[in-house]
Amino acid sequence: GVRITAGAAYNVIGTNGDGSGDTGERNVIAGNVHGGVQITGAGADYNRVAGNYIGVDQSGSASLSDGTGVGVSGGAQHNIVGTNLDGQSDSAERNVISGESWVGVSLGGDGTQSNTVAGNYIGLTATGSSALANQYGVRVSAGASSNTIGGVATAGRNVIAGNEQSGIWIEDSGADNLIVGNLIGTDKTGLADFAKELAGMGV
Repeated sequence: GVRITAGAAYNVIGTNGDGSGDTGERNVIAGNVHGGVQITGAGADYNRVAGNYIGVDQSGSASLSDGTGVGVSGGAQHNIVGTNLDGQSDSAERNVISGESWVGVSLGGDGTQSNTVAGNYIGLTATGSSALANQYGVRVSAGASSNTIGGVATAGRNVIAGNEQSGIWIEDSGADNLIVGNLIGTDKTGLADFAKELAGMGV
């Protein structure tokens, strides 16, 4: 779908969140063979993926899988998937990352650090009220460290639910990351039970 590599930095995929036409800036990134969005390699830093429908159709309610929705790897740093929590258009910066046959968001590899995944619907439709499963919601692997999934503010909360395996899956040594403020296994209200995962979070 979209690939950022070889030191490409400070790119925006989707809305810039300035409050002007945010929803019209949405990309629908779906049905690709080798992933929806890939940000990979040293120097692929400070990129933003915001306000997109990834792995779903334009209605945000049906699966068109890319395999992996968003992959950040190979030493990429300081990238944001979702909201930047500046208090402006935070909800419009939400990505819907669902319906993927493998992983919604993948963070992998030594040096892949200081990235943020915040304010997204992962494994839900665009309404946040129905499940649309990925195999895994968020996967952190191969030494990726010092990344943040979620946020203390409500706008930074990912809703990660309805996925077939784990909502959040952390594997391999050195994966020292912060998981905070998320709703896992529920709808956007925190009231409905979508906990079909084998584990809400697996380590």
